[in-house]
Amino acid sequence: MGAVSLFLMYSLFYQIKNFKIYSKLNQINDENKKPEQLINKMFTQLSDEPMRYRQKFYTIFSSINIISMPKAKFYEILLGLLLYLTALYTPIYFINQYTDGSFWTTLGIKENGGKNNAFDEKQYEPDYWRKKLAKNIMPTEKFDIYILAMHFIDSEKYDKSYEAFINEALIFAKQNKLTTHHDYPELLKNNIIFPLWKSEDIKLINKELLEELKNIDGGENIQYAELILDLTYLQIDEDKLEEIEKAISIFKKFGDEYFLSEASQVKAIILSQKQEYQKAESTLLKIIAMKELIDFSSESLLIELYQTTNQLTKSKSVCLKFIEQERKFGKSGLLESCAWTELLNKDFNQAEKYFNDAATLNEEDFINAIKPYIDEQETIDDLLAYQRFNANKNFFVLEWSKGNTKKAGEILKRFDGFKKTFELNIDEQIKSIKKSKHLSPKFKLLIKAYDEIRNSIKNNED
Repeated sequence: MGAVSLFLMYSLFYQIKNFKIYSKLNQINDENKKPEQLINKMFTQLSDEPMRYRQKFYTIFSSINIISMPKAKFYEILLGLLLYLTALYTPIYFINQYTDGSFWTTLGIKENGGKNNAFDEKQYEPDYWRKKLAKNIMPTEKFDIYILAMHFIDSEKYDKSYEAFINEALIFAKQNKLTTHHDYPELLKNNIIFPLWKSEDIKLINKELLEELKNIDGGENIQYAELILDLTYLQIDEDKLEEIEKAISIFKKFGDEYFLSEASQVKAIILSQKQEYQKAESTLLKIIAMKELIDFSSESLLIELYQTTNQLTKSKSVCLKFIEQERKFGKSGLLESCAWTELLNKDFNQAEKYFNDAATLNEEDFINAIKPYIDEQETIDDLLAYQRFNANKNFFVLEWSKGNTKKAGEILKRFDGFKKTFELNIDEQIKSIKKSKHLSPKFKLLIKAYDEIRNSIKNNED
């Protein structure tokens, strides 16, 4: 029936195309004229049309039949339209029934009183997918459900269920010989990376699964490149340069600009750690030149690189060039990096303006971030606290740099409140930063301010 409706649609467009010609020929229709005279007149009328002789002949032949017919009545037009719509809708209805309503969900059609099924909250719950898996369906269809569930289940809220799903799906794929399925590498990647994200201990990596993923297409698959990137994010160090280069070559091969820029940023960070600043600069400039960038993280890294190499004039010029751009995603990070440039330049007023702008934009980003968690107050509080915690660190160093040690001390005392309520510990963060091999100027300034104010508070208490 779908094929019939498509054929009707094609023929409808064809008829509309010829309608002007039929109207033209209809103007010379005369019942008193003999057919051969009428045909001759019609040929003359079509002399300007860019049509072959055979095409003109069939057009005239069709036209004589059409213009000799009586005009359709209203109920005939209505009936024809209903028949056409039935032919068009019936296959869609049955497909929708067969896929348990997922056809409309895929299209994003609003149902249930205007609520969009594509964002149905039930899809974020494990039970929703368990019911689908319980149905008597083909193994490939069941495997598709496992893969889809992985993208919907909220791993923070249902982390045990999520882990069970990916483990279960892996066993199911092996039992049903689905290891050649196009989504199988994605499943392998998730089984490797999820336990590591939970523990952040890279030693727990499943070497057997890693080897299996590496062997698919000789390690030239996009999932392997994404895994390399994820693993490097967990532990960014100089030894990872060769691996990240491998990931970059795969992303280039598949034309994936988003992950290519992400991997290139990691490469630039590693090159900075190795103090190969010119190579890091070149890498970042190549990313910035790419057309499809969605955020300002590459620009922020370039600004921080110029801060590290004490090229504050270059750093400032990057800020002036990109700060007026309309892109919004990640702009708070750019403003923050620019604020640190001004702070290192001792232009405290401009630094304060940028820090305030960054904090305001962070609030807007925060509002967008909490939309999926609108009913989870604990998550909202954590996100808001983290955002305010980082903003306070910036203003703490700013006030200390301006010589306002009393105000800086008050801000530092606020961190104790964050520690008690949200487990955001400034003391632990400073200890962790001090362990870094290569400290950026902003972190050196943060440590200096922290040590001085913390000692001052301690002496006053003594």
